[in-house]
Amino acid sequence: MRGFRAIARVGLVLSVALATIACGGTKKKVGQLCQNDSTCPSGSLCVAGECVTLQACQSTSECEAGVCSEGYCWTEACSADRPCADSLQCLDGYCVRRAETQDASDTSSEDQSVTPDQGQEKQCDLDADCADKVGQLGQCEEAWCNAGQCQKRNKTSGASCDDGNKCTSGDQCDDAGSCQPGSNICECEKDGDCTQLTDACNTGVCNPTTNKCVKQPANEGKSCDDGTFCMVGEVCVNGTCGGNPEHKLRTDCGLNGATDQCNTARCDTVSDKCVVDPINEGNPCDDGNVCTVSDSCKSGVCAGDPLFGSSCGSGVGEHCDFYGQCVSWVETRLAPPTYSTNVACLAATDCPDGGNGYSCENGMCVCTNGAGCVC
Repeated sequence: MRGFRAIARVGLVLSVALATIACGGTKKKVGQLCQNDSTCPSGSLCVAGECVTLQACQSTSECEAGVCSEGYCWTEACSADRPCADSLQCLDGYCVRRAETQDASDTSSEDQSVTPDQGQEKQCDLDADCADKVGQLGQCEEAWCNAGQCQKRNKTSGASCDDGNKCTSGDQCDDAGSCQPGSNICECEKDGDCTQLTDACNTGVCNPTTNKCVKQPANEGKSCDDGTFCMVGEVCVNGTCGGNPEHKLRTDCGLNGATDQCNTARCDTVSDKCVVDPINEGNPCDDGNVCTVSDSCKSGVCAGDPLFGSSCGSGVGEHCDFYGQCVSWVETRLAPPTYSTNVACLAATDCPDGGNGYSCENGMCVCTNGAGCVC
């Protein structure tokens, strides 16, 4: 009998030793016994003396089911009729772990207060006591003291939060514990927000540092139109249309210098139109009329003095009349012939000899043959 008792005593000591090793200071596999989180693999928690793996979270909104507590999703439902295990507590209808208690091997604070109804170590008197006892908090979660135990809960709807987007301001928590974005304070967040700056030589892009729309040169060397009539040959050069040597003033404004002796044409960059400028003022020209002489340029018009009586044309009796026109004798007008002197006037008195024999017609002195003026 004594031998049997000795063997039993040795077996008991061996069992205690094995249990001590199993829960001691080495990492345990999930499902193995443990004393605290530090003895479990990374990503696992020590729950009721056993290592378990749960889904990580920052807020309840990230959990497919259950609530987020201590940075993990807890999915076992609880109620008044369905209480949680002794090591857990009911939070928002789900069983979650109570905040970690002191190691059983640590007897330095044996006089700590214990809630009489739960047999658990009292963790707090104020919400502030729970700041570092409930694990990681989401943007819309806060720690609070509930009957001496530290727990997580959603912040009040409308509480300030940060949705992580620098382009929103005034983010707020909603009733479900999610952080909702506030008003947009950025001009852009992506290139597609900047299409208003895209043109023939640029593409609108969003600067990720400033969140401002800027132009980025595009289509380098490609043909473009700067929108002006007078300039031709434009191409894109570093975001500018027309910044190239071929970008020149157009020269095809339509006047023939060989036939128009008294004018020149140019493209005016101010009005962006073709304009005509008189030239060769007072210089000889040829108006192509055989019945005028002394042709010269006058304000852009080539004109001469009538050559009365001279033969013109090949018809019988064709001659130059007083108006500088080639007519036959039959067509000669019966009225006293007149001709312009090319002397400007406002009244007859402005004409030679004080207007003797002259009249002022259409701003020019006109001599009537036989009226005393010199024809």
